Amino acid sequence: MKHCPSCRAPYRGGDNCQRCGTGLAEVVAIEAEAAACRQIALRSLGQRRLAAAQGSADRALFLHRTREGLETAALVALARRDFRRACELWGQSRGESRREDAAPLPSADLEQTRGTRPGGRADGVPGSDRTSDRRAATGG
Repeated sequence: MKHCPSCRAPYRGGDNCQRCGTGLAEVVAIEAEAAACRQIALRSLGQRRLAAAQGSADRALFLHRTREGLETAALVALARRDFRRACELWGQSRGESRREDAAPLPSADLEQTRGTRPGGRADGVPGSDRTSDRRAATGG
């Protein structure tokens, strides 16, 4: 914690804010638990215990949403091959928020465009460049 959540005075340690006297012991304990959860998540990730890593990373984010927590959760999502979540978490760790008007991530429509050439014509379909090239080569 860098600042008192009540008065925004710089935090210099201790159980109470030096300016306003607000009790900070619980906040400090929660932040320490979140840091411990991040460490457990990274250790579990290193041991390829992905479910445990996911649980610990989620708990850390629930307790205290920090850049380090978002990065840890993104790494766990990446290891679990949840690429969409990994990208979202990584973007959030960099201060990028998903805008409603942003282009959507690729979907199943990507499969329909495989094998197409610029202009939307599929290879081998009459009128495509490859069909014309084959006709010219065979004299037809």
